[in-house]
Amino acid sequence: MTETTPTHIQTKLIAKTSFLSLYESIYDVNGNLKSYIIVSRSPDYNPNQLKNEPVAVAIFATNKDEDKFLITEEFRYPANEWTISTPEGLIDDGEVPHVAAIRELEEETGYYKTLDCVELPSTYSSVGMTDERVVPFLMKIDDSLKKEVNLGEGELIQYRWVDKREAFQLATTAKNLTARAQFALLLFAKGVLF
Repeated sequence: MTETTPTHIQTKLIAKTSFLSLYESIYDVNGNLKSYIIVSRSPDYNPNQLKNEPVAVAIFATNKDEDKFLITEEFRYPANEWTISTPEGLIDDGEVPHVAAIRELEEETGYYKTLDCVELPSTYSSVGMTDERVVPFLMKIDDSLKKEVNLGEGELIQYRWVDKREAFQLATTAKNLTARAQFALLLFAKGVLF
């Protein structure tokens, strides 16, 4: 049996907030109608006219000696617990991803001086739920230069450095990791992040 690509019929807005909107899309899948719920940061989401522009950044940072990896521990309201991740955040209107990454790094950790920075292609955040795209950055930062953190309202974020042993342990045993952070911790632990 040959699978055909589902045909989009319509999308309806269900609810809208300042950061997220909830939509219902109806698709024809081989003659059967399928309803799919989608969360988007776009206030005018349309699956037939996706912009595929990134809306957020994720930062995977080592110190200048490349023997420590920077993680965050953030209370994430949807999970109702502290999660282990890396510095990340939304790209402001008119901001380019690289500038957003430096800004988010500084806001969440106080570190602001990059020694090396590699921008990777944007990827989907959680493609089963949202069209959100995130730009990952590999950074080596000067951990001797630091300002005060500047968290947004409602943000509860702590940060710390881990060595390769702890990175591997977290990646293989922690139950409160984000998927991107888990993979980055494993790459760092194996010495292949940079």
